[in-house]
Amino acid sequence: MRRRENAVRMILLMAVTAVLAIVAWEGFIAGEEPATAQTKPRMVLNAGAQRQELINAQRETTAKIDKLINLLSSGKVKVTIVADKETGDGKAQK
Repeated sequence: MRRRENAVRMILLMAVTAVLAIVAWEGFIAGEEPATAQTKPRMVLNAGAQRQELINAQRETTAKIDKLINLLSSGKVKVTIVADKETGDGKAQK
């Protein structure tokens, strides 16, 4: 009796394994691409070059912020508050 139960379990296990193998093979034949990291064509795959690119971008950002600070400090910027169409006043809505 025990041997028969084990045989049935083995047959079911082999059937499930065969179904999984067929499904995996069909995905392979259908040309589905495996999951990989998406890279841009111009993306540098060198860690040192990536770090240098980040440093350059940070320098550009810092230069832009410095220009904004100089503009705000010069007094050439004038802020005007206008009435909001919805609320009718110059206060921001919460």
